[in-house]
Amino acid sequence: MEVSLNCPSCKREIEFTWGRYFKSPFGRFNCIDCGAKYKLDRPRIYFLRAVVFYVFYFALLAAGIYLFGDQHILSIYLIGTAIYFAVVFPVDKKIESKYDTKLR
Repeated sequence: MEVSLNCPSCKREIEFTWGRYFKSPFGRFNCIDCGAKYKLDRPRIYFLRAVVFYVFYFALLAAGIYLFGDQHILSIYLIGTAIYFAVVFPVDKKIESKYDTKLR
């Protein structure tokens, strides 16, 4: 799944790699061509979605503890965290790549 961002200054299409995604949790980037600093223009709903993802994460952990008991809490935490990251990061990256960019 290849996604890209567009520099608002020079209009260059820049590949939105996993490295760029993890290095910029606040959605701030530098153009590799013209050096312009830009950021993702995230709508307010983006932050609401983040809260929903966190609720999903804690519900996943609570369900694991309920089903398997608290004697396996470390295993449940690790498996729940792996599932969360496997689902949330790809979805978040794909959604963020669709946002407009603006100069900062």
